[in-house]
Amino acid sequence: SFIVAGAQKAATGWLRQRLAAHPSLAQGGGKEVHYFDKLQNLHEWRSTYLDNFATPSALITYEKTPDYLPNATALKSIYSLIPSVSLIFMLRDPSSRAYSAYQHHCRKGRFYEGPKFALEEDVTGRPLAAP
Repeated sequence: SFIVAGAQKAATGWLRQRLAAHPSLAQGGGKEVHYFDKLQNLHEWRSTYLDNFATPSALITYEKTPDYLPNATALKSIYSLIPSVSLIFMLRDPSSRAYSAYQHHCRKGRFYEGPKFALEEDVTGRPLAAP
């Protein structure tokens, strides 16, 4: 079994599509499980986590939750509870990843006034004065 994590817009969805085509693999929990980034009780994890993988025909099960990558608590939980699991981290050049994320948010209509860039505003939200 293995877990796929990664940065936003770093091809985790693409990898999920490729893995879904393999007859010996089964993804548990739908598109993203988000189990270890929302884990509340370390003592009851096994039964609730394994409920996501009720696929007896698959030889290998996996999950894909990109949000595990930047979450140190989730990674510690994974290591302490299932230390033998393989982790696949999807990474991407930061500049192209940020531009791709910007395009994604624009397509979703999430930028109404344009993106806010660092140092464009002071901490009060007022535009910086011209020099």
